[in-house]
Amino acid sequence: MGLKLYGAEISPCVRAVLLTIEALELKGVEFVDVDLLNGGTQTAAFSAINPLQKVPTIQDGDLILWDSHAINAYIVSKYGKTDSLYPKDPKKRALVDAMNFFDTGFLFAGHDVAIKSIVTSPTPTSVDSQIAKPLEEAYAYLNTILEKRAYVAGSQLTIADFSIATTLSSSTSYLPLTPGKHDKVLAWYQTIKSLPYFAKKNPLHTVPVLEDGNFTLWDSHAINSYLVNKYATDDALYPKDIQKRALVDSMAHFDTGYLFGRGVRIIKAVLTQDNSVNLDQLKADLQEAYGLLELILNKRKFVAGDSMTIADFNIVATLSTTEVVVPMEKEYPRIDAWYAKMRQLPYYGINVKGVELFRTVFSMLISKL
Repeated sequence: MGLKLYGAEISPCVRAVLLTIEALELKGVEFVDVDLLNGGTQTAAFSAINPLQKVPTIQDGDLILWDSHAINAYIVSKYGKTDSLYPKDPKKRALVDAMNFFDTGFLFAGHDVAIKSIVTSPTPTSVDSQIAKPLEEAYAYLNTILEKRAYVAGSQLTIADFSIATTLSSSTSYLPLTPGKHDKVLAWYQTIKSLPYFAKKNPLHTVPVLEDGNFTLWDSHAINSYLVNKYATDDALYPKDIQKRALVDSMAHFDTGYLFGRGVRIIKAVLTQDNSVNLDQLKADLQEAYGLLELILNKRKFVAGDSMTIADFNIVATLSTTEVVVPMEKEYPRIDAWYAKMRQLPYYGINVKGVELFRTVFSMLISKL
């Protein structure tokens, strides 16, 4: 049995292990996605593997190991072609260990408390200043450490950089680093983000990304059509009939160019406070897209015809997200009727979780503007 990693990419600790696996160019690692939002770590099956009910957890033969720092040290020690990421030299290794403990005791500990306070708040908008204080102190400590080091544990990249960078990638979403105050951290962070394997699987730096064997694909529309073409037992979701497929493709492009494209522009403008754009015009453009969708649905039960296809999945995911930022101003009975059908899907809860997470994060970011 090969190396098996249990985790969820929303977890910074899991991402730290994934970075180590990528840096080592390990092949054949089985990733078991654990549904954290639905209690995936609390099942009897997972609890039998890890009684702490935490991710990441690895299984390598008869070894079961948790804690990302311990996992990374083990993976490099066993599978690394060199020891550069976790040096065997006692002094260098001690510095890596020290920074791993810094992540555990200061940086991640501060993030863990802060994010829990946000998630459990009845009105999650931002982190309380007193709760954020330990995390702000950790930022300051890290900046001081990096005044004399190119990387967190010395002059070379190590697993400690992966752990700290992934923690920061989560904590800075609600408590950003400050130019002039955290310049050393910002410079180091930019160095880490420019590592070749950060972009190796996705040169556009976007999600989702599909990896199927040695084949890598991005863009949700292309991914959906590929999945149906390769794995579906029938072609209902992406018909082989040329005319029906053309309608699905046209609606996928409608999503890209009208709904999603316009939605992304207004979300970016709001979050970056871009004064060079006309926010009212961007809102009007998105409202126009809503109106066009209503017209399309006047003669169709679903967005590409009389049966549900992957185009419905793309558009319902986009529409439910853009409405968080720009709600529909008019009554659209056709959209409402179609929406109701989509919400009745037994697996629609997957979309609900994502939308609510977006709503929470967007509210937090808006509160800081």
